[in-house]
Amino acid sequence: MESCFRSGHSARPWLITRFGESRTANLIRKVESHYWWQGKIESAAEVLVIFKTTKGKLKALEKLIVAKHPYDTPEFLVVPIIAGNKRYLDWLSQSVRARNAQGPSPKDKRITNQQ
Repeated sequence: MESCFRSGHSARPWLITRFGESRTANLIRKVESHYWWQGKIESAAEVLVIFKTTKGKLKALEKLIVAKHPYDTPEFLVVPIIAGNKRYLDWLSQSVRARNAQGPSPKDKRITNQQ
């Protein structure tokens, strides 16, 4: 799953990883985006964020990103995994399950309320 945030915006992908919707996020800085928006061509310096999660957490991840994202229409794309290192894929799956069993900590709830 991937999404873009304007460069300089506090994307806070760590917030999403803390809640278990994703257990890892990659930030790719200095992405230059060009797109049509409200009848004109726009350009923006953005940060591409790639979240890795399980199929079962996609809806929760999308809901959280749409709620916290500064864009009116945030990019939310799902890229299927065709193949991957078994140990890594097992770690990702186990990590998401383990965090879901724990639930957010009181500190996590406090951070969310500040967003």
